[in-house]
Amino acid sequence: MSQEALALASNVGRSNISMIETGRTAPNFVGVVRIAAALNCSLPVLMREFEHHYVER
Repeated sequence: MSQEALALASNVGRSNISMIETGRTAPNFVGVVRIAAALNCSLPVLMREFEHHYVER
């Protein structure tokens, strides 16, 4: 999914999506919930993916 599509589906600004993706900022909880819903993903699965990519390094 493109940043633009995710931004539209989650109602999170595209520039914010970009900054989240590159690690320059972190979304608030509402943003996390919106992004998970837009990705059709549960919060636990999204958190595991985050942990896998960013915490375990």
